[in-house]
Amino acid sequence: MIFKTDKQTVEDLALFGTRRGRSVYGIFNRSATAGGASGLEQMFQSPLSSRPEIERRSRTIRFFTESLVEFPFEGALLDSIEFYISNWDERTRISSHEDNLERKVRSALGSDSSFEQLKRGVMATVRFLCGMREFVQRLVVLDFEGK
Repeated sequence: MIFKTDKQTVEDLALFGTRRGRSVYGIFNRSATAGGASGLEQMFQSPLSSRPEIERRSRTIRFFTESLVEFPFEGALLDSIEFYISNWDERTRISSHEDNLERKVRSALGSDSSFEQLKRGVMATVRFLCGMREFVQRLVVLDFEGK
């Protein structure tokens, strides 16, 4: 069964705000990115309904709370990656036939913004993958130690 939180329940529980400005969502939202905040909001909008799912989520939250492991990425890095990934269509793709004199001149003058955006996105993705590897390794060690 899938639950969906209706508007009246959201207002009664002050999930997303009250007249006094405090909300349950505001208390729990420690998201580093817009995507994380959106995911948390979705959890509030569609709560879990099965006991095993609720217990699994509770164990996950407890693990991160007790281990004091912090998310190692800044929102700006993830925003850069999201922009890079979301703009892969024919209009933004740099193709080999664009490697001409005009492109080389623009690049030399530093005005080739599409190439710079692509480069920033690739570099952000590489930094993210390296950081994620270290993050996962720390989690495995903590889980192994039972913390």
